[in-house]
Amino acid sequence: MEFNQKVRDFVKQCEAKLPHINSEEGTKVALVLPFLRTLGYDTTDPCEVSLEFTADVGIKKGEKVDIVVSVNSQPTFLIEVKPYGSDLSVHDTQLFRYFTATNANFAILTDGITYKFFSDLESTNKLDRQPFLEVNLLEADDAQLARLQQVFDKKTLDLTELPSVARDLKFTNKIKEKAKEEFRNPGDEFVRFWLKDAWSGRLTQKIVDEMRPVVRAALNQYVNEMINDRLRSAMEQGDDAQPEEKDEKEPVVSGSKDSKALNDEEFEGYYIIKSIVRRDVDPNRLTYEKTTSGISVRLDNKLRQWLCRLRMGKLKKCVDVNDEGDTREISNINDLFELEDRLRDAVRKFAK
Repeated sequence: MEFNQKVRDFVKQCEAKLPHINSEEGTKVALVLPFLRTLGYDTTDPCEVSLEFTADVGIKKGEKVDIVVSVNSQPTFLIEVKPYGSDLSVHDTQLFRYFTATNANFAILTDGITYKFFSDLESTNKLDRQPFLEVNLLEADDAQLARLQQVFDKKTLDLTELPSVARDLKFTNKIKEKAKEEFRNPGDEFVRFWLKDAWSGRLTQKIVDEMRPVVRAALNQYVNEMINDRLRSAMEQGDDAQPEEKDEKEPVVSGSKDSKALNDEEFEGYYIIKSIVRRDVDPNRLTYEKTTSGISVRLDNKLRQWLCRLRMGKLKKCVDVNDEGDTREISNINDLFELEDRLRDAVRKFAK
């Protein structure tokens, strides 16, 4: 069975248990050990999965690590388990002590659903303060599960490559976080970088402040255009590959002869909605109907199973979600991400 599907099947089995788990031992027995078995580890073999592993630290004797996973008979992953729903950040120091007392190269802090992976990438034998990977099994998308498989699935685990994989993940995540922040609220240095070749005069602080929203808008517009170009290219390639076959799940359109053509915002909005609800339904089940005022996005092409309606006018942009909430006026198409909870609740009403 495909790794992603195995993990999702495991999560489905666990969801009913979660309200009844309120202790560390319950988390270990009901969530962590079954998850290790899902990943291919033999939890009945103490040479592979050891419980209450001794990790004496200095003069402190009898220190125990909750779980140690060994690979090739060598302790590799230290796992510290906390009760489901715990704030994992407050428990880091205990795991740090254990790490220095063993030969393991990796440490995991978990509440059975969220898994934080640590290593000593910044200073040898000293656990980094920030994880190189964090995965919430209830919310993980395909990309996150692919990274989880790369670092923790027994079948595909490569210990020789794992340190470099961990390093790449850690610093890639840091760079992405920095880029996300700069795109949302560009700092002075970032604004100056983009203006240094475009602005011929002296870049005073006043100019930097005035041009900050212009830089932000230009960068976001570029990203949106790049996404749209790739989506259109993918759709065109799909059409060329199967010119005579008609997909019964192809979006349904109505209106004039040219009504099938979506404008850029409608096109992008449709795919944003598909990406938002992908955790709840197969996104291929979504269709749209083009109307004179915008588009209506549906599940399974059923009239009564509409999820939302987008009206992307030049002067006013609105979103109606099929719930009890009010119509939401938005400033740009990316505001759809702020409606994630409402859209996912709407699709769950109809999903089977």
